[in-house]
Amino acid sequence: MKKRRKAKKKPIFVLILFVLLCIGGYIFFNKLLGRMRTEVRYLASDTSEITLLDKDKKETKKVFRGSKVDYYVNQDDDNIAKIKLDNEEYFLDKKYLVNSLKETVKEKEVYVRTSYNLNKDLDSIHLLGLAKKGDKLEVIGFDKLDDNGLVNMYKVKLGDEEGYFYQKYTSLNLDDALKEYETILIALAPLG
Repeated sequence: MKKRRKAKKKPIFVLILFVLLCIGGYIFFNKLLGRMRTEVRYLASDTSEITLLDKDKKETKKVFRGSKVDYYVNQDDDNIAKIKLDNEEYFLDKKYLVNSLKETVKEKEVYVRTSYNLNKDLDSIHLLGLAKKGDKLEVIGFDKLDDNGLVNMYKVKLGDEEGYFYQKYTSLNLDDALKEYETILIALAPLG
């Protein structure tokens, strides 16, 4: 009778052990795969370039804002993100990652370097007020980024007016906006 009980307990014990191993393996592999799970993010900054770091946290590559990257979601470090770009892994501060392309431009204000009118709309020839050299423009959006991470036109607010202003006529700080931009003329003398 005792042998029979032991015989019945052995398969139950093996079954319980098997179930526990399966649950443990499931939890382990889910954690492992969770660390490798990626989501699409975009690189954002208040300048056109962002510096990526290698595994030793040394500067290794400059890339343009607006670049689409794969972000490793479950990471232990609160401030540093691991990303994948062009099949290579890099690191950067998490503040440079955003969910959508519309969030990639972080400038809050720009200064007028060359006086120019605000455009009412992107596709309109209707002009609004004149933005003068040194005026501060509040950035509330943008139309698009070029391949180098530069904005084409900012959507801005100047006083009570909202409109679009070309990035090429702006600077990120007042001192640069107020500098004189001189055109260098080269006189060509006839050779002879």
